[in-house]
Amino acid sequence: MHNITDEIIKKRNDDRKNEVLNVNREGKAFRPFLDIFFDLKETVGDEMMPDKTIRDHVNTLILAGHDTIATAVQFTLILIGSYPKVQERLYMELVDIFGDSIRDVEKDDLTRLRYLEAVLKESLRFYTIVPIVARDVTKDVDLKNYTLKAGGACLLMLHGVHRLPMWGEDVEEFKPERWLNPATLPKNPNTFLTFSLGKRVCIGKSYAMMSMKTTLAHVLRTYRIKADHTKLELKYEYHYADGCSDIASDTSIAVLETSYCKKVARTSKIVRPEFPLAGAIPQAGTVFLLASPWVTKPTKPLRHAKPLNQREGEPGPVK
Repeated sequence: MHNITDEIIKKRNDDRKNEVLNVNREGKAFRPFLDIFFDLKETVGDEMMPDKTIRDHVNTLILAGHDTIATAVQFTLILIGSYPKVQERLYMELVDIFGDSIRDVEKDDLTRLRYLEAVLKESLRFYTIVPIVARDVTKDVDLKNYTLKAGGACLLMLHGVHRLPMWGEDVEEFKPERWLNPATLPKNPNTFLTFSLGKRVCIGKSYAMMSMKTTLAHVLRTYRIKADHTKLELKYEYHYADGCSDIASDTSIAVLETSYCKKVARTSKIVRPEFPLAGAIPQAGTVFLLASPWVTKPTKPLRHAKPLNQREGEPGPVK
């Protein structure tokens, strides 16, 4: 894998040195994505942007990007096949733009595919392809009842955020129309987290949307899809290291001292909430819940160890 990536990087680096222009099929010059890294390397130096870092980013684009795009398209097609009215409206939009032609999708076409974009976004909300992301905690973060200490790691359940009540009473329904009317979307723009947000936002966000729109525009002009997404069987798996592997993969943990994983796993009840957990592991070695609907409405009261870094005067167990 690395040999292929290294070859791509070396070729582009050689082309830059020889001032070779990259041109598309229309003969127009364009700037390859790799040039951004090379420019940054020249600015900050090898220490801040070593070759390995460039290779890791290229691997992300080639491997992680294509795998997630393929999975997202798969789920979207299943949903489209499950809702004939959605599929019919999509087809009519494609006919309006392309007619009976099977020509390639051009750049100007992408902005006109408004309903297709709405279907894609709703699919990415409904079946979040990357349900969890991890972030380093670089400074103390004060939450309502807890403080996340700097130096730890934070796990965010994006799937849980996409099922919060703020999406409306129809949050459990596949409804692309919600994306066509801003009034039907949450007031907080940060609730759609398929590509994450901030400095660590998905580096291939724009490419992913263009790629998926293009693929679906070709498929849906030629084929009628039949499917039933209610027959899908999905499973979340959580893998714990350092002696914690004996915790059931679908166990939801409210507050757990990681240094006593085995002890707690043997003595604590398995709580199965309506939504998957979201957690954080601060430096103190405690797992917390974050941004998940069931935190305020658990199926049972959660009784676990008192957080090591809980503030004085705050309640002990999560309720």
